[in-house]
Amino acid sequence: FAQRLRRRACSASPPRRTPAAEATGAGPPKKRRRRRRSRASTPGALARLSDDDSADEGPRVLSEVTPLMRQLRTNDPEKARAITFEPHGIHVRIPGLSAAALRAVGAGSRSLRVARASALHLAGGVLPASCVALHKGRLAAVAPEGGDFRLQRASGAWLLAVDGRAFFNFAVRRWQPLAMAHGPYSPVRELLYVAFVPEASLRGPARGTPALFVKLGYRELAEEENDDQDALIGYVEKKTTKLKITNVAGAGIFVFKVPKSHQVFARPCRAAEASLKTELLNSSDVAVTPSGHCGELGAFSASLEYMFVEDAAESNAGVSPLAALTKALRSFTGDPTLSPYSARASDGTVYGGGSRKGRKRLRPWRGPLEVASAPPAATAASSLPSSAAPAAVTTGSPTAAGVGAMRSRAKRALLEGGARPAGPRLAFFRRSV
Repeated sequence: FAQRLRRRACSASPPRRTPAAEATGAGPPKKRRRRRRSRASTPGALARLSDDDSADEGPRVLSEVTPLMRQLRTNDPEKARAITFEPHGIHVRIPGLSAAALRAVGAGSRSLRVARASALHLAGGVLPASCVALHKGRLAAVAPEGGDFRLQRASGAWLLAVDGRAFFNFAVRRWQPLAMAHGPYSPVRELLYVAFVPEASLRGPARGTPALFVKLGYRELAEEENDDQDALIGYVEKKTTKLKITNVAGAGIFVFKVPKSHQVFARPCRAAEASLKTELLNSSDVAVTPSGHCGELGAFSASLEYMFVEDAAESNAGVSPLAALTKALRSFTGDPTLSPYSARASDGTVYGGGSRKGRKRLRPWRGPLEVASAPPAATAASSLPSSAAPAAVTTGSPTAAGVGAMRSRAKRALLEGGARPAGPRLAFFRRSV
């Protein structure tokens, strides 16, 4: 890319001169100089407050925050001991220090540099070099001597960090890697998800109509300020090779919160997941056939998290399975506006034509949910793989006999061999013995 830019710059023709410039003999136009940055744009500089008709709010903020910032930036241990603070877990609360106050005085609202004496006063004299942690596969000091101490804004509170590598945990009075602040110590929120991809054979096992391969479950996500849910894409796609939803037409994922009716339980999200599985199995909107993680029908997962979903209504032969699934989920959540997301990533050609893709992001679903589908086939036996068990196939809506003939993977192993099937490592061990 740099060579291409160099060739383009060398082959570029000189700037053309206007007729007026040729007549007067003037040279090419000069480049306009960039304006000098104001003192308010430099870190730590104090900017003048504009009149926003807020009475004496500006002078009051300056009189409160300016002495505090001087205390935080002082290297005098005696003055640093005058700083009052309140530890709260891994965060620290300093009276008068807020993001709005820092913006009012022209400082950054996300990070504030503090002196070494002030940082050690907040940390109780514990040095970062005195604490060890796992770093690149070995135990090492979390940060070297003489680091850059800062107060960073994280989850609506202040975090005492050094060199962007470690933070101070006030609960155990130790320095820890900064990555842990966004992991075990970050607030989490539980969300339910229902991921789906169109069935490749376009024939469902229950009624022979177009079907979706679905996985449902719940996930704990770190409650960041940007409310990012894109991490669900990679989490779902790693579960099985059959569930690839990125840049796949007709594939997507539903993401929704726990219904209010399940907030009374001790574990609301897990209770809502169990209720959703029961609701889909007995719903009159969709016809559900449990399967394994790769879509096999002979032995399905006992957790009932993988399934094929079809439209169960006899009269709605042209309704897509996605429309039926959306109707069932809206009824369960009580949200009439619930819609799926599609997973999108930039093409590999952006990175030189390789297989690498850009960051995967969730995008709102485009297009109508009710898409006309092909007429149903007479039977679903022709669309099933040869390894599928005939007892798992039902025509029309699932009946009690058809559902009763289905077996989970563990139950089928007990019926056939009297014991659970041996894994590949155990089978190899038995052969070698």
